[in-house]
Amino acid sequence: MDEIYIHALDAMMEKDEALNSEMAFIAIDMTNLDGIDEEQQKAILNYFNDEYKVAVMNATMEELKEKGYHDPATVALEGVL
Repeated sequence: MDEIYIHALDAMMEKDEALNSEMAFIAIDMTNLDGIDEEQQKAILNYFNDEYKVAVMNATMEELKEKGYHDPATVALEGVL
């Protein structure tokens, strides 16, 4: 099942180069990814870490804000969610 999510997410990254240029991290909100277990979540995170050579985490927008990854002045992330 993780291959389906990897393919779909990777297709979005490849489609919009502005989306992933100069990104500091990739955050994937896995709260609504149905049918995947913890091992599959790790496989997804590892794929994107290996493919894009940036930090990859399982996080929601709210968690990113709490961790300081969101700049309220510019309303922007320095990464991709």
